[in-house]
Amino acid sequence: MANNRIFSSLLAAALLAGTAGIGWAAGGAAAPAAGSVTGGTAGSGAAGGATASSLGAGAASTGPAGTSGTVGSGGSAAAGGTSASTLGLGAYSTGPDGTSSSLSTGGSAAAPDGGRTAGRSFERDRGNKEIGVTTERARDGSDVSRSRTRTTVNGDDLTSRTTDMSRDGSDWTRTRTRTTVDGTDVTSRTRTVTHEPGEKPVRTRSETNSTLTPPPQ
Repeated sequence: MANNRIFSSLLAAALLAGTAGIGWAAGGAAAPAAGSVTGGTAGSGAAGGATASSLGAGAASTGPAGTSGTVGSGGSAAAGGTSASTLGLGAYSTGPDGTSSSLSTGGSAAAPDGGRTAGRSFERDRGNKEIGVTTERARDGSDVSRSRTRTTVNGDDLTSRTTDMSRDGSDWTRTRTRTTVDGTDVTSRTRTVTHEPGEKPVRTRSETNSTLTPPPQ
């Protein structure tokens, strides 16, 4: 879907930003072990005229200047003339001058004339934890599309999860992606369920786990 290509580009740009600037010290001096790790999953489902897709990606880096991490997830759903999509990104970095973090979520929904859309987006700062949530919904008769993304930044613990669902009459599909960056460990899981009347639900699951192991000094 077109929205998925946009999400992929945004997530890739975020990951590159999160891992940039990590390298070895100049002048031949021995530098701390450095390295980076990335991981991610994606999934999509279709049942009748309903489609849904989601993806997540994360990255962590460590080097002489400090550590950094980036996480993101996004998804989209469509049924009939309705569509909904959301995206969330979170990042942190630590260095000699301290620690900084950032978080952002957003989305959109669309429905044909006579249909309805609704959306809500908010960010909360709870001490060391930042939370951002965006929910988008669209309905036109029996066609329904929903998308929700929640992103959390808590020090070097980052989480972003997206759930997308669409329904076309009695056909429906749902996909969920959860990606976490815990220090130098990146985990991503995607689950998809599709259902058509008279048939058993079809389920798929994918998972990746990557841990940064710095090379010996």
